Amino acid sequence: MSSITRKPARFPVKALVLVLVLLLPASLVLPRAPVAYWFADIRTGTGQWHTQQLPDGSRISLNGLSAVDVDFDSHSRTLRLFSGEILVEVAKDVQRPFLVVTDEGSIKALGTRFTVERFGSSTRLAMIESSTQVISAGDRLDVHNGQQVIMDTDGIHPLDDVDGVGIEQAWEHHKLVVRRLPLAQVLERLNRFHGGWMMYDATTLADLEVTAVLPADDSERALRLLARSLPIKVEKITPWVTRITLKNP
Repeated sequence: MSSITRKPARFPVKALVLVLVLLLPASLVLPRAPVAYWFADIRTGTGQWHTQQLPDGSRISLNGLSAVDVDFDSHSRTLRLFSGEILVEVAKDVQRPFLVVTDEGSIKALGTRFTVERFGSSTRLAMIESSTQVISAGDRLDVHNGQQVIMDTDGIHPLDDVDGVGIEQAWEHHKLVVRRLPLAQVLERLNRFHGGWMMYDATTLADLEVTAVLPADDSERALRLLARSLPIKVEKITPWVTRITLKNP
């Protein structure tokens, strides 16, 4: 399997960032990627987009800091998503079901297109075409074209319907489309495209909700757009560390 990674920064830069992170409260630092990311079959670096054809003819696209393992055999086709977000176009194979598995559950599909995203301890599925069967924490649900759900330790939670065409266009033009999401989740998504550390206290930002279309390939501009519409302050502490806080009342 191929691997897409970004060229490492010079050691002094990495060391400086590490020292800054260690000196700050853990609640203010947003983790970049789980350990499993570094051992995944396919992965992307910060801000990278990658599309690859799988052995069965299916296609998978990954955006920033995404990682998957691929396990295909004579009985099934399985992707395990560790981090980030994938867009999947499943090739038909009536003999072998196609599964996407995360820590929160599994998604079973036969000939379909959908996106799967991991953030925090949740998994979000958005259907573009056809349907899937989702299993999580003992719950089982069929999810159809234009629907989306969240999976977590409590089971499956339906969300507002989505525009499948809009999702594909957002991927094509490298946009992040968010609708009524907590700001902390939006920052977690945006951090996968940000060339440095993004710091904030999720608790203090918990009451802020975002609906927006943000430029994924220009995280600095995306943060400025958020600051124009929300009572937040975006500060560049160093070229590699950005802090997001509430404005003073």
